[in-house]
Amino acid sequence: MFRDDQALSDILQFARLAIKFQGELTYEELEATEKEKILVSHELLMVGQACTRLSKKFRNSHPEVSWHSWMNSRNLMMHAYDKIDLYEVWETVKYDLPLLIEAVQKIVGKGE
Repeated sequence: MFRDDQALSDILQFARLAIKFQGELTYEELEATEKEKILVSHELLMVGQACTRLSKKFRNSHPEVSWHSWMNSRNLMMHAYDKIDLYEVWETVKYDLPLLIEAVQKIVGKGE
């Protein structure tokens, strides 16, 4: 249980950092700024890594979150880094991470 709690805390932390680092940048602005591009990509990678640390039992008990999609994104970023689509990264941070944060906050709020 502690491991799951820590992983959820990490997911929230990394997701919030990715959103903070991307800020209000447009895709074109993100593409043009090496520092933010690296920071955002790293935090997104860490979200996926934290998802891999959740126990299988926990992931199965919360099918409302697509844990495997986040873990697969991490694997792609880690092992096929030359195929990363920056536009997909930008969209994920802008649209998907806020939904993940909301879902994880609900889970954490239930004390699970």
